[in-house]
Amino acid sequence: MISRFSLTTCNSGICPVFSSREVPGWRMANNVFGRTNVKNTRLQIRPYQTGVIDLWRACNLIVPWNNPVSDIERKLQVNPELFLVGLLAGKIVATVFGGYDGHRGWINYLAVYPDHQRQGFGRQIVAVVEDKLRAMGCPKINLQVRESNTGVISFYKAVGYTDDAVISLGKRLVDDPEYDA
Repeated sequence: MISRFSLTTCNSGICPVFSSREVPGWRMANNVFGRTNVKNTRLQIRPYQTGVIDLWRACNLIVPWNNPVSDIERKLQVNPELFLVGLLAGKIVATVFGGYDGHRGWINYLAVYPDHQRQGFGRQIVAVVEDKLRAMGCPKINLQVRESNTGVISFYKAVGYTDDAVISLGKRLVDDPEYDA
């Protein structure tokens, strides 16, 4: 199987980066922020370090009952290698949480700054987390999207996800301190 990303050295160690040879149509732009259309630009994708809450706020992912600080702290205890950020010119512009429980993989907190959306960055970071989950033996990925978030539902359908026609139920076991979004 051809990998969708390759490894390169970056400031934080070894980071997966898309290879133009392996993903036809993708190439690195010379000046990412000086271009009006950067659809063919590759993200540098690496494990999380800091600085994602402003991105999540810009993408309306923060709600008072899901404290992002608590979510980050918990994520760093379980599959931290699946908490990824995508960078352009050193700036975080995308994130995704991946998870695997031995039965199903999960995707949460997929976000791309609004001014960087529709340029392929969501596809890139999803492809990397999918490859990492596949390498762990994950047979299927589940995710949840609010019914009102039709743009994100369309994105996931465009990258191969389907509506499983199931009802998602939840039960809060810990009441996080409310977060002022």
